[in-house]
Amino acid sequence: MIEDDGPGTKTATAVMDDSDWRIGDDILEVEQTERGWDVHFDFNKFLLNDGQIEYLYQVVIPMLRDNPNMELVLEGHTDSRGSDEVNYRMAVLRISNVLYHIEMAGVEDTRLKVVPKGESAPIGDNGTAEGRAKNRRVEIIKVE
Repeated sequence: MIEDDGPGTKTATAVMDDSDWRIGDDILEVEQTERGWDVHFDFNKFLLNDGQIEYLYQVVIPMLRDNPNMELVLEGHTDSRGSDEVNYRMAVLRISNVLYHIEMAGVEDTRLKVVPKGESAPIGDNGTAEGRAKNRRVEIIKVE
């Protein structure tokens, strides 16, 4: 829905289903994995919250600074809701937000590879709210 807020100003509001509004209690915002980290997102969201940003600056970025030969692959994932095109764009937006913070900390972009996957590589069951929450993520994969 788009509302007119006066001359030259408009506000866009997304209307969405509340069943996936929150990340489940057992889904961490940032989860360490064997390959690196998974950064999880709420449904239809791509911006990092304060805790996720803090994690990047306290854990991920210092590791990159301490290991100048380490590279990262950022894979963007979504759940199966929405069209392939919308999910691909959401994956790109999620990657872009993580990438922004890493690059703003001075990490060279030559050390970073981005791979938007959309809904093509789920790790959870898209038939459940918990599975969909697991699938909405950016995987930060260490390459040494």
